[in-house]
Amino acid sequence: MKRLRFGPRHRRRWPLLLLLSGVVLISFGGYMQAKALLAQYLIASAWEQSLKDGLPHKPWGWADTHPIARLELRRAGESSESFYILAGANGRNLAFAPSWLEDTAAPGAGGNTVIAGHRDTHFAILREVEPGDELLLENMHGELQQYRVKYTSVVSERELSVLEQVTDRLTLITCYPFYGLSDRANERFVVVAEPDDLWSRPDTAAKAMVVSLR
Repeated sequence: MKRLRFGPRHRRRWPLLLLLSGVVLISFGGYMQAKALLAQYLIASAWEQSLKDGLPHKPWGWADTHPIARLELRRAGESSESFYILAGANGRNLAFAPSWLEDTAAPGAGGNTVIAGHRDTHFAILREVEPGDELLLENMHGELQQYRVKYTSVVSERELSVLEQVTDRLTLITCYPFYGLSDRANERFVVVAEPDDLWSRPDTAAKAMVVSLR
C-alpha cells in the first residue's frame, strides 16, 4: 500500500487549519452563550408582561411555553439566586430554564408544586441547599409564597412519590450525581420545602433535623 506523504507545503497549512478550527469553535461557543442570554432577556420580558395583566405571554413567537413563576433561593450568609420557571418540563424548555411539571399543582394553587431543572446549569445550586434555607415562589398574579427547605434526599428515577399531591409544598428535582461523567443518570436529587408557617411548627423542624442527618 502506498503511503501518503505530506510535503512542506502541506505541513505549512496545518497551523492555518488549526487556527480556523479554533475560530469556528470559539464562534460557536459565543453564539450559544449569546443565544442563552437573549433567551433569558426574552423570558424576563414576558414575565414582566404577565405580572402586569396576569396572563401568559410567550417569550418568543414560536414558543410553546411561557414563564409561569419566579423562584428565589436565599441561603444564610450567601447571595440569593433567582430563576424564571417555564410551564412544561420537557427537554426543550429545560434547556432555557427550570420548568414546572404540569401534572402537579400550579404555583400558588396549593398542593405539591414540582419544578425540575438541569443539574449542570440552573439547578447545580441545589447541591448546596440545606434544611432551613428560604425559597420564595411568585406566580403570574404577583402572589408570593414563602417556603423553607425541610429536607433533601436522593431517590431512584422511578420513584414517583415525590410527585404525589399530599400537602402544600414545593419540590425541586434534578438529576444525580451532580458531577456524573455520563449524560445518563438513574437517580434524582430532591429538595422538599414547606410553607414558612408550617416550618415554624416544632414537629416539622424536628422531622427536618432527623431526615437531614440520615
